[in-house]
Amino acid sequence: MKNSLFYCLTLVLLIGCQPFEKNGYIFIKNQTDYPITDLKVTYISAQKTYSLGTLYPYSEYKYAINYERHNEDSIIFSYLDKNHKKINQEVATYAAKYDRKSYEIVIQ
Repeated sequence: MKNSLFYCLTLVLLIGCQPFEKNGYIFIKNQTDYPITDLKVTYISAQKTYSLGTLYPYSEYKYAINYERHNEDSIIFSYLDKNHKKINQEVATYAAKYDRKSYEIVIQ
């Protein structure tokens, strides 16, 4: 009986210590009156860019960070504003698979 209780408590502690999220995310929120176009996420070291398209006014996008292909990397987010000016914003100076952090970008 004591061994069963010990194993149950150990199992509960092990499960409780696991991270709930298996992915890190970038939450992009457009809080402007105009669409944001040409959204891109760039992994600097890998020199890989992923196009996300357009984010409409007062909407948001949840982008899962690709840790399988990019174990450790810096991430930059870019877009074109209403004047078609390219904006670059650093999301993470160092995003690593073991961190699985989430980041938020608010465009105002």
